[in-house]
Amino acid sequence: MNEHIQVFTTTEKKEDAIRIAKILLKKGLAGCIQIIGPVFSLYWWKGKMEESEEWLCIIKSEKSLYNELEKTIKDNHPYEV
Repeated sequence: MNEHIQVFTTTEKKEDAIRIAKILLKKGLAGCIQIIGPVFSLYWWKGKMEESEEWLCIIKSEKSLYNELEKTIKDNHPYEV
């Protein structure tokens, strides 16, 4: 039996959240993705405290798929890390 996981990521735009969710679902890397927002985020970026509204993606998947899930999110995410 596969161990279930939840992975969280945020995007600046709702459209990006939907696009990433569809890619993950089509690739079979997630069983369900909830998109919630906007949510208010506070974070450090380049030595400065920032504030923004983001869209939260709650991705439900399996532990065995995590590495490919992470790679797919990184390959399709617009944020600079």
